[in-house]
Amino acid sequence: MVEGPPTVSAERALLADARLALAVLNQARYPVFGRVFGVSRDQVNILTFVLALSAAGATLEAFERFIRHPWPLDGPDTAIMACVVREAGFGIAGPEVRKAHLFGTLIAVAAVGSLTLPVLHRVRLTAQRIGQQRKRIYGAAVERIKAEQRRPTAV
Repeated sequence: MVEGPPTVSAERALLADARLALAVLNQARYPVFGRVFGVSRDQVNILTFVLALSAAGATLEAFERFIRHPWPLDGPDTAIMACVVREAGFGIAGPEVRKAHLFGTLIAVAAVGSLTLPVLHRVRLTAQRIGQQRKRIYGAAVERIKAEQRRPTAV
């Protein structure tokens, strides 16, 4: 038997975090839909289904229009635009950056990270608050059970 603290694999931690995020979003859905649409808690699931179908239909229509519509830039125009954006990045970062490899990849990762990091930070803080609340509730329940067990029973 292995002794020491239990370890959690990265896959299990990711699944637990995803479940927690979905649970938070699900619980947030009730008051938001109640305020925005004025529906009761019992009607939120039906409204969610209707809104999801509407969004799916609109997304499908937009995707079909995008596929049928010709791309506004042809190959040479796209290449010229990529070079202009690249040179603008070099101009902002300075002349030494031209020697660095994968500068464009670094900028793309930074752009995506700047958009996702605040969201992940809020999710982490929410998960911590929920964990603390669960510990308080569980601790109160354990204390209540211990108090009931200490109480002498009348025979």
